Amino acid sequence: MKKVFFSASIYAIPELLENYLMIVKNIEASGSLVVSDWTKSWLVIAKKYKKMGKPRIKERDILKVIDREKLYEEHTKAIQECDVVIAEVTKPTITVGYQLFYAISHKKPVLALYSSEAKNIDLNTIKSIIYSGPPLILLKKYSSKSLPFTINNFLKKKREVLKKFNFIINEEIEKYLKWLNKKRPDKSMSDLLREKLMDEIIINDADFQNSQKASRH
Repeated sequence: MKKVFFSASIYAIPELLENYLMIVKNIEASGSLVVSDWTKSWLVIAKKYKKMGKPRIKERDILKVIDREKLYEEHTKAIQECDVVIAEVTKPTITVGYQLFYAISHKKPVLALYSSEAKNIDLNTIKSIIYSGPPLILLKKYSSKSLPFTINNFLKKKREVLKKFNFIINEEIEKYLKWLNKKRPDKSMSDLLREKLMDEIIINDADFQNSQKASRH
């Protein structure tokens, strides 16, 4: 059983708590253990606020209840104990950036996730805070639909084996790949095409996903 530490901004709880809980649920569904799961206590607090007639926790209320020194010690220890780190970085903070740097320095693989549904995503800011590039950090966009596949693929896959395959494209596909390559010059067109297939086509092909589930039983 893999031990996973989940990292995310506490200050984004008012906006992203449901996403955090969804990610933790999918980690546990994969058969992995979430080390020092801090999201459960925030769910209790959120329910308490709801009973008080407050729709959700506010940032100023979070500042009243957290013990930063205690959290730092608990999370640092959890990173030392875990096998991998999964982080939600839609609203990254310096603290999250430090945790991921600490994880990398201890040779812990990191999956960094940002929501496809969040508005005004600043990918450049996210990268500047948390990104050191593959293979150290895998940065992935997620939705509620793609999340199970993305987490399972990260936690369970072995070393990726690449196979050569001749693929003849037309002018429109070539034009698209060149356009994509201008946006992502750090990746080859083959890498970009493979990424698109994995993250958008394969994930969203319900027939294929159902066939894979059936083959595992």
